Amino acid sequence: MKTEFYELDKLVNVDKPQLILLGARPGMGKSTLALNLGTNIALHQNIPVLFFSLEENYLNSNMKEFNYDELMKKSDDLPFSCLAEKIISSEEMIRKDYFMKIRNSYSCVEKELDIDKNEFKQKVNSGIYKIKNSNFFIKDKAPITIDEILLEIEEYVKSECIKFVIIDYLQLIQYDKSKLMSRDNETIDIIKKLKEISKKLKITILVTSQLSHDTEYRTNHRPILSDIRNNEIKLKIFDIILFLYRDEYYNPDTEMKNIAELYVEKNNNGNTGKIDLFFLADFFKFANLVSFSDKNELETVLWKIIWKRL
Repeated sequence: MKTEFYELDKLVNVDKPQLILLGARPGMGKSTLALNLGTNIALHQNIPVLFFSLEENYLNSNMKEFNYDELMKKSDDLPFSCLAEKIISSEEMIRKDYFMKIRNSYSCVEKELDIDKNEFKQKVNSGIYKIKNSNFFIKDKAPITIDEILLEIEEYVKSECIKFVIIDYLQLIQYDKSKLMSRDNETIDIIKKLKEISKKLKITILVTSQLSHDTEYRTNHRPILSDIRNNEIKLKIFDIILFLYRDEYYNPDTEMKNIAELYVEKNNNGNTGKIDLFFLADFFKFANLVSFSDKNELETVLWKIIWKRL
């Protein structure tokens, strides 16, 4: 089992049962990266993955049965950024705004976007086919308690032989209200329970998490371990800690446009280090950053790949 991010796979072995934290401030793309990791493993390697989407609970209840017409119907209850569209956008390299524009039958679509509706439909159906025939399972019930999550994990491990679980994100996991605990202590107990079940079932669990506001008050906004609240306890529980950062979010004129920095800050089973990834926001996609001597050459090659002209 590989993440398919080459430099990350050199540092991190996701085959081993463990608990992984992917932390970042809002706007960095942690949910997109988590989704990319899930689809890389499930769609490309045919390894069963269970994805808990606690933030986006629409359409996905039965992604194995939806079709093109259902996906493209106009509805105020169906935001164009739903998980199905994110997966199809990243897998088929369809710009995220195509869905809204074609859904609304804009007359300028074909001229402005260099794509006709038949080609768009073909690409979307290709993405739908991949989802339906994959071992990628999404649970989008929200709110949901940690005990409900643990029960779902056990059931899916038994029925679908799940090997990798992703929970997006930690702060949205509910706790038993009958137990009078501070939210911080609740979170610690949630993490402990996730660690226990990963060991018990011999699976890898990755949970995304928002980091503290402390990063906003530093000149260098890159996250550090102290940005995890009550970090001494949590540091001991997690086997691997990853931090995601995009300088472009804070510095629009940065030379690091479209570049994401992924830090392996803790790794019980290997080395730590920094990995640079290319971030294609319009496609909900992180990609391996190929080494080019000239930045303009890199951008030219990537856009050729996007338009399938290579």
